[in-house]
Amino acid sequence: MQVERIVAAREGEEAGGVEYLIKWRNLPYADCTWESESDIEESMGKKECEAMIENYELFTEVPSAELLRRPPRPPVRPTGKKVRAPFMDDASGTSLHFWGCWYKFDAIHGC
Repeated sequence: MQVERIVAAREGEEAGGVEYLIKWRNLPYADCTWESESDIEESMGKKECEAMIENYELFTEVPSAELLRRPPRPPVRPTGKKVRAPFMDDASGTSLHFWGCWYKFDAIHGC
């Protein structure tokens, strides 16, 4: 069987060893098994095993708080003008309610 990816890691039963939860190719996640690094190396080779472990560690590393912090928003500059939406006042100066906006839209566009 071929290793598809490493799902998780834990301290192994061996002293100082690490076990990896392996997702096997063409098998469901219910059939994942815990394997030691040496067993994975036997299955796929040392170079590929190291690359897969490095990839797992890269994507499970939590970014620092500094990287997650958003940059500050630029300040809002007041323009001094009061802007009203065009549907709030019609030519006669009367205010429209929400339903009136649709009525006016329908009348203008012939709907």
